[in-house]
Parts: sequence; structure tokens; C-alpha cells
Amino acid sequence: MVLVNQLNIEGFELLEGLYAEQEIDIILQTIELTKKTNPYIQKDVFAIRSFLKTMPTIKDFVFTPNLSDLVKSINPNYQLVKSIFFDKPLKANWVVNWHQDLTIGILEKYDKEGFVNWTK
Repeated sequence: MVLVNQLNIEGFELLEGLYAEQEIDIILQTIELTKKTNPYIQKDVFAIRSFLKTMPTIKDFVFTPNLSDLVKSINPNYQLVKSIFFDKPLKANWVVNWHQDLTIGILEKYDKEGFVNWTK
């Protein structure tokens, strides 16, 4: 699965079939079960930061061979730095203008060519 051309040209890639319908069902069921049984998650939660830390059992269902192949086709050195879960049902419909998140979580700062503007 090589999708680098459109990603490099357009800056995004639309994918169909990355997950099978059954895989999606398992992911959704796992989220719902964890939301009901995890005492740290509020009943009507619409967003979870550190998603994979909060729901570690979901990793096996999210990181499928298809997803791994996709990531490797873009860059074999990429690694996960952040995971956020959003669920925007109608009753929680808030406005989010178009934006690009520009921050990542890191352990330490160091100089790297092409990366600038560290904040203190």
C-alpha cells in the first residue's frame, strides 16, 4: 500500500478499506465497554487525551497489519507521539474551526535541522 504520491502532493490522503467492517465494530465495542467500566472516564465523555494509555486494550485492534503497512510506506521511522479520542454526537456538537495542531509531546528538546521555534 503505497500512498506517498498524493500525500506529498496534496498533503492528505483519503483511504477506503484500511479497516474491515468487523475491525471497526470491534474498535467501537471496545471503546463503549471501556467507557462504561473505566472509573476514570465520565459517562458522557466526548474526548479522551492519551487515548491509548486510557484504553490500552484497543491497541491490538487499531494497529492492524494494514495500518502498519501504511505507516511504513510513508516513512518506516515514524512513531506514535500522541493519541486523542473524539466522539461528537449531536448533543455534544461544538464548533471547531479548521485548524492544524502544531504541538507534540516530547521528553526533551534538542536541535534538529529543519525544526525551529522552540517555546520555553
